This record gives sequence, C-alpha cells and structure tokens, in this order.
Amino acid sequence: MPREEGVRDKRNKLTSFYEYGQWELHDLQTDPHEIKKLIKNPVMTAQIERLKKFLTEMKKGYGL
Repeated sequence: MPREEGVRDKRNKLTSFYEYGQWELHDLQTDPHEIKKLIKNPVMTAQIERLKKFLTEMKKGYGL
C-alpha cells in the first residue's frame, strides 16, 4: 500500500500519496464510495488549494 496523508471537511476529502507525488480529491456528498476523482477538475481548484493549506497547517500543529 502506498503511504498517504490527507484531510477532509464536511464535503470533500483530499489525499496525498506523497511517495508518488499524486493527489486525489473526492466529493463525499455526491460520491460517498470515492469512485470519481476530482483532482483534475478546474472547478475544484479553490477547494483543492484550501484543503492543501489545511493539511499543511494540521501537519505544523502536530510538529510534522
């Protein structure tokens, strides 16, 4: 299994497979089984950036 880290809010889940430099974004409201990847959807750019910032802040909070 590839190593991963991620964050979620009430609607979206952002996952980083950091060993491979790959990201996934899922809309948990419309796709609770995480089938459709939204990471390349230009409409989601603001959500992606917001969640990446949140992940960075969380890691800093835990000293990572």
